[in-house]
Amino acid sequence: MSKTGSQQGGGTELSYDNIEKFMYQYFKSYTEYVNDPATIDKLDTYLAADFHTTFYMNAPGTGEYPFVQENRKMWKDFLLKGHQNSKEILSPLQLSIDERKGKVAAILDVKKENRTTGEKSQIIVMAIYGVGLEDNSIKLKSLNLCVDNPQRITETWK
Repeated sequence: MSKTGSQQGGGTELSYDNIEKFMYQYFKSYTEYVNDPATIDKLDTYLAADFHTTFYMNAPGTGEYPFVQENRKMWKDFLLKGHQNSKEILSPLQLSIDERKGKVAAILDVKKENRTTGEKSQIIVMAIYGVGLEDNSIKLKSLNLCVDNPQRITETWK
């Protein structure tokens, strides 16, 4: 029997419908909370305690490739540093959900605006999210994000 109705809408079952609803709510909340140090901790509603990320991109100032954040605090610190002078809007163009594997592949439209200069940019990225249950709610366990060559993250689907 399925339980539903967690605060972020994911319910307590890793079903396709619950994961899809959870992901769309996450993308909306990400856009709302990521650009402000006063609200970024609200993302913890969506991130598992052991959340980690791997970026297949050359992150400025890190010297690492791929660029890895081992926990959600590192991820949020990275986001805050990267959004000090910008506003980011994340819009999913396509989701592919495999509830058995706990994976969500997303093609994302990322729009940024420099708050100082008004300069705007847009990129399309590929992301694979790991999802699971924590405290009876769906949470993001991992994020593999590719800004350059999408083939670099295809092995993370396994």
